[in-house]
Amino acid sequence: MATPSLPPDGTPVAVRPCPVCGNPVAYDAVLCPACGTALNRRSGPDVAIVAAVVLAVAVAVLLAVLVARGGGSPSPASAPATPTVVGAPATTAPATTAPSQTP
Repeated sequence: MATPSLPPDGTPVAVRPCPVCGNPVAYDAVLCPACGTALNRRSGPDVAIVAAVVLAVAVAVLLAVLVARGGGSPSPASAPATPTVVGAPATTAPATTAPSQTP
């Protein structure tokens, strides 16, 4: 069984078994020293992809909530009507006409 070589400073190296031959391989190794199998350094999903998906889902949920609430601002149809006093005479502004200009 081959062991990974120690770095020049003599510190221990974290190892994992090679997925093909089972020999110990350093975690940062690109190739297995025993069988030459190419090793993938990443074992999980890319962090940028996960962050983008989470952000997209959060934006979609926020937009859905805003649409369900009507966009956050009242529309003219749903705005409260101005109160009127029952029995009060209706007042209207006097009609004004622009002077006619005849040539």
